[in-house]
Amino acid sequence: MSHRWNHQNYAVAPERLKPIEECIDALFPWVKFVAKPHLLGYRLTADMHAGAVYFRPTEAAAALDQALRRLAKEDASLAAALAALERTDADFADHSGVMLPTVSEWEECVARAQRLERERPDFDVRVVDVIRPGDERAPTDYLYQAFIRIGLLGALRNTVEVQALSERGSVDLVRRFWDDLYAHRFDKLGAYFTADAVYDDVPMPEARVVGPAAIVRKLEIGLARVPRHVHHVHRVVADEATVVTEHTEDWCFAEDHVVALPFVSVQEIDGGRIKRWSDYSNIATLLSAAPSWWLEHVTAEWSRLPPGSS
Repeated sequence: MSHRWNHQNYAVAPERLKPIEECIDALFPWVKFVAKPHLLGYRLTADMHAGAVYFRPTEAAAALDQALRRLAKEDASLAAALAALERTDADFADHSGVMLPTVSEWEECVARAQRLERERPDFDVRVVDVIRPGDERAPTDYLYQAFIRIGLLGALRNTVEVQALSERGSVDLVRRFWDDLYAHRFDKLGAYFTADAVYDDVPMPEARVVGPAAIVRKLEIGLARVPRHVHHVHRVVADEATVVTEHTEDWCFAEDHVVALPFVSVQEIDGGRIKRWSDYSNIATLLSAAPSWWLEHVTAEWSRLPPGSS
């Protein structure tokens, strides 16, 4: 099992909870699933346990913010330190990171933040930095980054980095996935999938599984006992949300028993992870040539893996 961050919690001044709710509603397309006087919560994915952010009204947060403002007027070194922190490269300062599914959604989010910066000064939203692939400061040629500061959250820990991957980034993600899969690095595979990811082996509808754990278990059942797989990529076509791979697997059951299975994989990418994966093949090519021990093994083990399990 992989370990993942699954939520963020912000302690905020009680009088700011309602303005924060209005600001977040206007800025991000997150699903608000709780809005109570003592708790505001949004989920970033279909599963709130896989990605959520919470805001809780806390008197201590208000007291801290007020104390910082008061002391900064009295202590020049504190004022200078806070000002220097504001000027620090946003990527080096404290911030939370959010990956959006597509570049177009990222551009829309940046545009909303810039509009709020102009039109809603009461939200104290500021677009600190925007970096696109091709910019001189861009760390990669596929990552889009925008740093959005929300002053309502207080003087500290108030910045969100919003990211998106270009189609190049999606292709690289899928290529790394294939490398790990065919090297039988099963412990790494779960991290490639969203919490609600679906894997469809289209010729076998009963083999559909949901969730990283079920997907990885299905792959282990099929591949782990085979001594070696060789992967041949023939063609890759992609846009910012989908990667289509035409490829062939060599199933090396023994030195003198290799079965080549050509197929096409369609993978939908959401926030830097695989959300849906559909394989299209003539599965009879493999099943008619595989050894009996492997067929018996996968038949027995797949029967213990309920469709839709996670």
